[in-house]
Amino acid sequence: MLNLNSFNARGLADGNKRRTVFKWLKSFHSGIVLLQETHSHKSTEKEWERDWGGSIYFSHGSTSARGVAILFPHTLQATVIDMVTDCEGRFLSLNVNIGEIELFLINAYAPTKDKEDKQVEFLTFLRNHICEISDKNILMGGDLNVYLNPELDKKGGTKTQLSKYGNAVHEFIEDFNLSDVWRTIYPSMKQYTWRGNTRQ
Repeated sequence: MLNLNSFNARGLADGNKRRTVFKWLKSFHSGIVLLQETHSHKSTEKEWERDWGGSIYFSHGSTSARGVAILFPHTLQATVIDMVTDCEGRFLSLNVNIGEIELFLINAYAPTKDKEDKQVEFLTFLRNHICEISDKNILMGGDLNVYLNPELDKKGGTKTQLSKYGNAVHEFIEDFNLSDVWRTIYPSMKQYTWRGNTRQ
């Protein structure tokens, strides 16, 4: 069985925080990890790999914003055939062989809600990439920066209607037959932040 975990790290440029998060991930989330908001930089890639103890593939943003990465545990035999990134640290796609299985791992981190035009533009970019490989085995994770159900996924504030981008994400999910795995497992649970190994 292949374990895949997605986690918005909210910045791992600080070495102490990075090592703490890596230790926590290895303790509670074995397998491949997709990180968003890494705040990584090309000059520290080797340092990150030493802290992780396995291989890491990056799409860098800046040391204070964006950045995504895909982390492989040292115990997993994986061969990366090809890698596609964007120039803003929001997208990383790996064509990888794991055992006898060839698949595409996609890590996506969309712009925030105050940049809705950029969100829609990013979703179009993501859609185009998936269309190119739609006949392949695809596993996608990340943070699309949108709530899909205002009643269950939004804490506090006014329960507004979905934005143009929110509706576009729903269409995107339907077109590619995707699902929110966490919401599928917990269809009515309300949890919003991470504490320990549980989404609170």
